Amino acid sequence: KGPDRPVNPEQDRARVLAALACVDAVCLFGEERATRFLELAQPDVYVKGGDLTVDQIPLAERQAVAAGGGTILIMPLVPGRSTSAILGKLRTGTSA
Repeated sequence: KGPDRPVNPEQDRARVLAALACVDAVCLFGEERATRFLELAQPDVYVKGGDLTVDQIPLAERQAVAAGGGTILIMPLVPGRSTSAILGKLRTGTSA
């Protein structure tokens, strides 16, 4: 996404997610696609950001979720809360 990304290291992002009461587990994987992880984990819910539609998620990932009986949930983006928007504010010195 650019030379200044990600802002927070992978381990830090995983710790934040793992601290949420509604999250059962967080798993980091080295592959570009989550297909193998999804096949093994068989999650009840697979959550993706609102910058995608379900049809834009790779077919193999969708099939892995469906095979495990899971559901794909697209979380809507919150205006002004993206990393890109925050970095833009930091660069220009504007307030939130």
